[in-house]
Amino acid sequence: MQELEKILEEINEIEDEYTNEDHDIMFKLGAAGIAVYIKDIIRKHMNEKVTTNDLISRQALLDDFRNTITENSDTFDWLNMIARQPTVNKGDGWIPVEERMPEAPEMEDEYPEFNVMIEGAKTPTTLQYTHEGIWVDDYGNAYDVIAWQPLPEPYIPRNQNKPEEHYPEWRAKLLSKFDRRE
Repeated sequence: MQELEKILEEINEIEDEYTNEDHDIMFKLGAAGIAVYIKDIIRKHMNEKVTTNDLISRQALLDDFRNTITENSDTFDWLNMIARQPTVNKGDGWIPVEERMPEAPEMEDEYPEFNVMIEGAKTPTTLQYTHEGIWVDDYGNAYDVIAWQPLPEPYIPRNQNKPEEHYPEWRAKLLSKFDRRE
């Protein structure tokens, strides 16, 4: 989900770039409108479980986004741009310990928790990772871990993150770009 947040930040930057004084008002409204539309799509999917087919290259999307914006572009152009993005093969999310370990906690008394597969186990569990690089349970027992992955984001009910809740904020932001009464 952090990747989607980074994409939202970059779309905000691009939106600011294309809604500046160098463009006519209709172009600014179109660029801002489609940016809101794309950001709402991203927000809608931020709390969903992502499948491999849903993953797209962040850089490819941003590059295509910049190339698609023209004085004559319309919503259809933008939707085609998103649809033609290549998918990214993410795998199953497990990271073998031979490949890499989590970053060591900064504080000695901090023990971040991860989903892990213990050697010989049939189901995953959660363990804490110490600053010494040891996997332990709540009682301090050490385990041999063969793969790990970060914990998922906490569940947020869908009704708490509806795109409609963001419209007043976006409408105010959009209108403030054109209000030059100073």
